[in-house]
Order: sequence, then structure tokens, then C-alpha cells
Amino acid sequence: MRTTKRCLGGFAPAGRRRPVVVFTAGLAALAAVLAGCVPISTYPFYRVGDLVQDASLVGVWQSADGQNSWIFTPGRDKSCNLEIQSEGQRVVCVAHLFKLGSERFLDLYPAEQALGDALEKNPYSVGLIPGHALFRVLGTTPKLRLSGMGMDWLKEELKRNPNAAAHVELPDGRVAFTGRTEAVQAFITKHLHETGAWNAMFEDGLARSDARPAEKPKAQ
Repeated sequence: MRTTKRCLGGFAPAGRRRPVVVFTAGLAALAAVLAGCVPISTYPFYRVGDLVQDASLVGVWQSADGQNSWIFTPGRDKSCNLEIQSEGQRVVCVAHLFKLGSERFLDLYPAEQALGDALEKNPYSVGLIPGHALFRVLGTTPKLRLSGMGMDWLKEELKRNPNAAAHVELPDGRVAFTGRTEAVQAFITKHLHETGAWNAMFEDGLARSDARPAEKPKAQ
């Protein structure tokens, strides 16, 4: 899987000069390790009541060429810690598995420690806003199969109906949802089965590796 260009930055509403604010801290690295960009949101994509748990998600998942790994370990409450490794890059996130109707999704958010370290070294940290990334979970047996909302489709849909979901467009053309969770969920649910709205990630899925993530030592 090839890496993509840096997908996050300041946002620029149509017809206006680009503001100084840089948008969605911590997810630029995430976008860089994924094949194609995914939409993001200033609010979580889930409500607490939407959260579910699936023990089969925990473990190490790898692409067929061994270049990409998603490593899930148990987190606090109903979350997982997720480390994504791709072609020499590494991103650490908090992952929440949730359901909309019968469909499952992952909400990824920069891990607090990793985000803090990144902001400490970034001279523009005062203008950075953490954001959430969304992935659809198509299955976990026998492989982890994921898909993301197609950016080309999303931009065309919002061009036809700008009021369908509150959003801004980033300088690279990506879309960031700015509406509250319930409104964004309604938009996602409406287009769950629309042709072209979702793009498969990792053509052959991610296979479970024999390796297992190391457990953190218990406090003495």
C-alpha cells in the first residue's frame, strides 16, 4: 500500500482566504499511512450507547505483503488501543467500536500521550484541534475487512446538497464533518447502501498474525 500525501491542514470554506488555524491534530499521520483519505469529524462518530465490544478484534492484523499492521490491545472501558504501522510510519490511536443499526464502525482518535508529544513539538499547536476518523467494519472472521467513505463520492454528494451535513473542506480537498454526532450519524445511515459511497481498504483484508501484542507490565 502506498502512502498518501499529508491529508490534514487548515480548512478553507469556498470563496474565502485560508485561515491560519490548522485542523485536526494527530490525524495527519494517520491519513499518511492509509491508502486514500477518509472523512473526519470534530465530534465523535458514536454515542456512548452505540459502543459495543468484540474480543475477536484484539490482536495483530497484517496485510498480505506484511507492510501494514493494525495492532489492537484492550483499552479503558469499551475502547481499544490501536497502533497502526505502515511502511515505516507509526500512529497510536484510541479505537471505539460502535454500531449504527446492524452495521459496525471504528472511530479512531489520537491517543492522549502520542497527541501530547506531537503538540509539544509543534509550533502551531495553539491552532490544532483533535479530530475523529471513521472506518466501517465489514468483518473480523477470518480477516479484518474495512472500508472508508469514498472521498470523491462524498464531495460530489455535498456539492449537490451542501446542507446534507455540516462540513468544511480542507485545502487538499478532504471533508471534515463539523455537525454534532446525531446529525453525522443520520447522514452516514442514509448512505450506508449507496453504490460508490464506500471504498474497500486492503484488497485481501488484514489477516490475523501469529504474533501477539505484548502486555504492559502490571504496576507493583
